[in-house]
Amino acid sequence: MISLIQFNSDLVMEREEAINLGLIFKEIIGYRIGYKEDRIRILDSTYYKLLGEDAFVSTIYPSGYEDEEGKEIASYYVYSPLNKKELIKNWVEVKQGGHMVDLFTFAQKCTYPFSIIKSLHTADTTINDIDYILAKIEEKVANLDNAVEKATKFNFNSKCNVHIGGGLIVTFNEVKLMENSCSDELQRELNGGWRIMAVCVQPDQRRPDYVLGRYNPDLDVQDCGAAKRK
Repeated sequence: MISLIQFNSDLVMEREEAINLGLIFKEIIGYRIGYKEDRIRILDSTYYKLLGEDAFVSTIYPSGYEDEEGKEIASYYVYSPLNKKELIKNWVEVKQGGHMVDLFTFAQKCTYPFSIIKSLHTADTTINDIDYILAKIEEKVANLDNAVEKATKFNFNSKCNVHIGGGLIVTFNEVKLMENSCSDELQRELNGGWRIMAVCVQPDQRRPDYVLGRYNPDLDVQDCGAAKRK
């Protein structure tokens, strides 16, 4: 069965994978690439920034990021750089639509969400083939739903009853413990660039403890042997 398919959005994938899936692709030349939430994309606009290159962790702005001139950058424009192993891979751009594929083989290989726009039954397409294709697509949808559900559960530690922080934590190099802290004291620390890593409700005190973190570019690691206390 030959089908016209469409992805949910433009994709960046390895050249070998695009060829294996039988997709139309374009070589990435002259563009920077970065990733956010496990999605790699081309940073083809001046609005998109790369962390550590033209975007930096801020201790001033609520968004948590600033540019080289010290101006605030919205967090949704900031992408993380690829690591050294990823940078040497041969990445290509795959546009959202316009792909004619053999659905029988494509549905077994493709790991990206896609929609079927049109299909053409070929002479060798049997009812069993169609049933198999539909079953594979249904299986992939179910796997995607399960992955979303698992990701949601992984953001909460049921044993400690606390939420687990996101990717911004990996940029922190300084932590502080605030014990039995009121909201006014917490707000002053947030104004100073600290961010909440964990809220620890204690059974024997009226107010919770807070574990705070921030990126401090001037931190002297030799003199910083322990976390701060307040």
